[in-house]
Amino acid sequence: MICFVETKLDDTDIVSLPGFQCLSQPRKQHYLRKSGGIAFFVKEGISEYCKQKESVSDYIMWICVDKKLTQTDENLVLGIIYVPPSQSRFFNDDELLNLENEISSVCRSNKYVIITGDINARTAKLSDYVKLDDFFSNMFNFDNDTVSLLDKTEVLESQRIPLRRNSKDAKTNNAGYWLIDLCKFNNLFIVNGRVGEDKAIGEKTFRDKSVIDYTLCTADCFSMLKQFEVVEVDPIFSDGHSLLKWSLLADIPLAQTVGRSLNNTHSHLKWSDNANEDFMNNI
Repeated sequence: MICFVETKLDDTDIVSLPGFQCLSQPRKQHYLRKSGGIAFFVKEGISEYCKQKESVSDYIMWICVDKKLTQTDENLVLGIIYVPPSQSRFFNDDELLNLENEISSVCRSNKYVIITGDINARTAKLSDYVKLDDFFSNMFNFDNDTVSLLDKTEVLESQRIPLRRNSKDAKTNNAGYWLIDLCKFNNLFIVNGRVGEDKAIGEKTFRDKSVIDYTLCTADCFSMLKQFEVVEVDPIFSDGHSLLKWSLLADIPLAQTVGRSLNNTHSHLKWSDNANEDFMNNI
């Protein structure tokens, strides 16, 4: 089990949750009021397979998940993201540029990338992909490898993931257009409205008014996604944001080890023919 949350922590804060390891990335810029940090909680049984990667931007925290856990040909990179609203005093154009560069760099270098969190972007049903047509490919004489590199929609179609996603939020904002361009430039796809319980729905994620919390992933990650759901949270525990709940197919070595240990200590009873009558009487 892995959990990502926004925090108001700084470098001096220590968070202890029994059974979990916590990795925290406070905001580098100091303000009078603590805000905008990101934390990552991972269950102790799988924490050895999850390592924090260095991040330049305050807006994202990177976690590398070992391929031994995901049983894939490459490691999985998770990005926990928080982009403040453009009108917020915590918003910074330089940080946004750092974020763009980091995401582009990670997506260029990794096959499996998942980014999740509060982006404060409203995208309605805008298309988040570029699909190359035959005319365009022939005009530039693209070979199959180039087409596959530029256009990942065939990967979704092969896994029966709809290209057109749904959303209950019909509005857009500047951050939404920014997010759509980010997806197109880096072959990232919005999971909301495409997978699991949220398929063909696109449930609102903030106070039943808007979709501003997202999970994004590269095309190859869809084969790993087992579930996706937008879960309403009790107002006591949330400032209005719903929980994005999703799971991945993984092979947890710890579970196998525990299973083998239990099997090794199990007592096997030997049947005695002399006990037939006692057995029947007890039945």
